[in-house]
Amino acid sequence: MRLRVLVEYHPELEGEHEPYVARLLDYPELQGYGFTPEEALQDALAFLEEHLGRPLKVIREEVQVDVA
Repeated sequence: MRLRVLVEYHPELEGEHEPYVARLLDYPELQGYGFTPEEALQDALAFLEEHLGRPLKVIREEVQVDVA
C-alpha cells in the first residue's frame, strides 16, 4: 500500500497544542498531530492501523520538500 501524506506546521497551534498536522491524503478523515513532523506522522499511522484493523510496517519513506 502506498500512502500520500502531507505534514504541515501550524504556528497558531504552538504552545497550547501540537503544531504539526499529518494528513493521510488517501484517507482524508484520518490525521495525526505532534510536536515534530515525525510524531504527527506516527500518530496518523496509528489511526490508520486502527481504521484498517491490522498493524502496518513502513517499508520505505520518500520525502518531497516544497518551500516558498
